[in-house]
Amino acid sequence: MNTIHPNRVTFTCLLLISITLVHSIEENTTYETITIENEKEMITDIDVIQLNVGGELIMTTRSTLTCISNSTLAIMFNGRWENELSRDKHGNIFFDFNPILFHHLLEQLRFIENGNSVLFYPPFLSSLKTPFEKMLRKLGLNQMKKSKDDIIELNISGEVLTIRQKTYTRLSNYTTDLFVDSNPQIFRQIINQVREEQMNETIEEIDLENTTIDLNSETEYDDGICTDATWNTSGITIAGGNGQGSGLNQLDHPMGLFIDRNGLVYIADTHNHRIVKWKPRGIRGEIVVGASAELNGKNYVSSVVVDKNETIYLCNRDENRIERWVKHVEQGEIIFSNISCWGLALNKEEVLYISGHEDNRIITWPSLQVVAGGNGEGNDDNQLSSPYQIFIDNKQSVYIADYFNHRIMKWVNDYKEGLLVAGGNGYGDKLDQLKLPHSVVVDQMGTMYIVDFGNDRILRWFKHSKVGTVLIGHDGSGNKASQLSDPYDIAFDREGNLYVADTSNHRIQMFPIDKSLCTKTAKSDRR
Repeated sequence: MNTIHPNRVTFTCLLLISITLVHSIEENTTYETITIENEKEMITDIDVIQLNVGGELIMTTRSTLTCISNSTLAIMFNGRWENELSRDKHGNIFFDFNPILFHHLLEQLRFIENGNSVLFYPPFLSSLKTPFEKMLRKLGLNQMKKSKDDIIELNISGEVLTIRQKTYTRLSNYTTDLFVDSNPQIFRQIINQVREEQMNETIEEIDLENTTIDLNSETEYDDGICTDATWNTSGITIAGGNGQGSGLNQLDHPMGLFIDRNGLVYIADTHNHRIVKWKPRGIRGEIVVGASAELNGKNYVSSVVVDKNETIYLCNRDENRIERWVKHVEQGEIIFSNISCWGLALNKEEVLYISGHEDNRIITWPSLQVVAGGNGEGNDDNQLSSPYQIFIDNKQSVYIADYFNHRIMKWVNDYKEGLLVAGGNGYGDKLDQLKLPHSVVVDQMGTMYIVDFGNDRILRWFKHSKVGTVLIGHDGSGNKASQLSDPYDIAFDREGNLYVADTSNHRIQMFPIDKSLCTKTAKSDRR
């Protein structure tokens, strides 16, 4: 077993012109030179890989990522599975980890030999140790060992300096024997500066819980939505809008909405008892599930979701059941009966979530596990009252439009009670109130977008905020481009454009996003 042990460590001050890292591993010495010139890097190594780790671009080498041959991390980059990994819009492989933790891991991986078992040292901050261990488990690197030695010796130009482990951790993430040609006096000054910062600074809490890697999902992670993003308050009709009817260019009280990764819009055309699919800029829809192919009853569809294989799942309210329609198969199948369903959602693993409208609970299929509610109708934290549409975020938390409680509840994965995240101040039209919310979606910042059905408006509600802001519907109920009438559902496309099922206007409205004020720093703002 190889052990990364920081008994003797050296620390190199970064120069503006060049940095030379000297690796000494047993009897063999390798040299890797990184030259920085005009803020551009030239790395002398083969097969360099650029990763997007939690929004930060990190450059490393394939040999570093595959140095532990039997790990999940090595398997990801062995050449066979790389094309299956999730990528951002620029083509960089995306890992949903905290970049601080990933840097800490990489610095340890760079100085080990290929081996089947390695002991890793966690970061200094106690709040980071558990998330670091979780990350190791997900990458198949789940052996950790805390340093037993509080005192570390540093060999600086032949002079041995001793510092405490916590000070060393703040100085550098390198955790192997190195010898650096540095000035001991300058190095002492750096150490004293770090010690002073440790005494004066307040460590902020970092939200790292439940980070995940999705190897199969083709979902675009970078939605590009920042705090300063805006949406046009006048919508564009992209489906229906030609009066109430059953023609292919018409809709009749559409209540459910789903947009796939290609921008295709699937609509639960409820009073027409069908699912229609509209292509971007299409002038008419295509019936993909309809009255001519129904399962012994009317398809009073309240919700529709579509998986990556284009299999359609729908809630049939008339028959109290969930149906599955596989692509190119003319007949659907009943997968779950006797359920007063309303909303459906798929998580990243394409597990189906179902809101039991009359059962006051959220369950998963096929496991039939209750993940929210299930404690009778009420307004306690462990109860719901007629839940409508639901949304699942990347951490498997469930956001619920808790209809008769006039609130949005967030149920963290495996929690027994929900968290009130919007509304909950009674029935009303103030900015801290909701009136019969029908649907909710959440962007990557954790900002909610809520269909406030009873007020004919869409609210934007920032994370941890006590009030929302009116995004759409300033002019009250109506059929103008800036108005809604009984909106039921909401969805984003991959660019961040907002779609609303404007039910009593028998149309789907798209509200284009303006991200011109968004920058990399603004995007990382987690309010």
